[in-house]
Amino acid sequence: MISKELVARGYGQDWGHTRSFGNRISGINSGNNGNSWFVKELPQLGKDANGNIAVIGIINDALWFDKTGSNPPTYAGRFFILETLTENTSTKEFTFTDMRGQVIKFYSFDPSIATALQGQIKSITDPYGH
Repeated sequence: MISKELVARGYGQDWGHTRSFGNRISGINSGNNGNSWFVKELPQLGKDANGNIAVIGIINDALWFDKTGSNPPTYAGRFFILETLTENTSTKEFTFTDMRGQVIKFYSFDPSIATALQGQIKSITDPYGH
């Protein structure tokens, strides 16, 4: 289920609040919008048992990155996606770059990071450096 709650366009970026609900996820996500609700404009990371990472905005449109290696790990996008994901183990963050050049930094899943912050947005930089 996908629901657009708010849409605004301007200044070269789309802005809004688009929610999606997933009732078939393995764990209950108690996010700001309730259990199993995800927000497109506030993506988050998910991780499977093998260490593969998903960037989730709309639940059924998650972008998956397969983990290879361990020190440092690298992530290859599935299905020929052009977005990139890197992990910086010293700063304990993931960096996701989309096709427009927007850069989103996420907290890593390192045990030293508070559980509530793991996989959540740390910062967003638009293609122009703002």
